[in-house]
Amino acid sequence: MGQVETDLRLMNSGAWAAAGEAVSGWAEDAEEVARGRFIYTENLLNAIRLPVPYQCRTWSHSWVSVADAVYMEKKGWRIFHADERETDGSSIGNGPEWSRSRV
Repeated sequence: MGQVETDLRLMNSGAWAAAGEAVSGWAEDAEEVARGRFIYTENLLNAIRLPVPYQCRTWSHSWVSVADAVYMEKKGWRIFHADERETDGSSIGNGPEWSRSRV
């Protein structure tokens, strides 16, 4: 249970807090109001299944999508969900060495 709680905090709450700080900054800075952009970046989680519960991965994508729709309509700000890629298009986290270090 401890690992699940750690994964939930890391993959969801941290991004939620970062997005909140971004939105607060946009609201306080007149120049940033029109340019507000937040990109929530993940490594590989949308491409392979890791040994964590599925809801850990989908919750963050859900709130990012809702926040993007709400802020785009009301303020013109955008919030994106993305994953990191190498220049050849492969995931940053591809490879057996990466997988073994996470299991």
